[in-house]
Amino acid sequence: LATAHASGGSPTVGIFSGKILVNSFMPYAEGKAPFGIRVSIGDVDADLEDDVVVAPAENFPSEVRVFGQGGVLKHSFMAFSEQFQKGLNVHVADVLPAKGSEIIVASASGESQEVRIFDKTGVLLYTFKPFQASSGIAVSSINFDNKGTREIEVGAFTGSSYQIKILNESGAIFKERAFSEIKGEVRLAVGNIAGESS
Repeated sequence: LATAHASGGSPTVGIFSGKILVNSFMPYAEGKAPFGIRVSIGDVDADLEDDVVVAPAENFPSEVRVFGQGGVLKHSFMAFSEQFQKGLNVHVADVLPAKGSEIIVASASGESQEVRIFDKTGVLLYTFKPFQASSGIAVSSINFDNKGTREIEVGAFTGSSYQIKILNESGAIFKERAFSEIKGEVRLAVGNIAGESS
């Protein structure tokens, strides 16, 4: 489990085993850190150990960084242009059959409507626009079709409703739904709460 302050607070990532803090590190230089940090974990380099992927939450260039659990920087890349500084949402998941998980990035502010999929070094693999206009795109993943790799789940406020879509890596939609009763900031997470095999 990896944690970080999404808004304000110390720009530190904490690595936990259960309730025990096993390591912590600063993914950005002190005094030059973003106001908040988004964090996700997954084995991006297929070495059987989860890596820690961080991205700025707001007011910072769109630099994504990949660390080992010991805090050693492995890779870094710009997810959008250097002028883009409105924050990112990031999620790590196996959405392609290649070895190692992919890094899924989207704008947290709505400045860009793109969802981008990268490999561990920042090579852009796929990009698509799930919404025509939104206030920012949350990203997660789910094994929707039970075929081994995971599908991408995105959510965003569009007009008067909050829309959730499940798509493949090229943006083809498997399922979508709108919720008019949802208000405020939303984050997506997926779990097997019904006890089903998927």
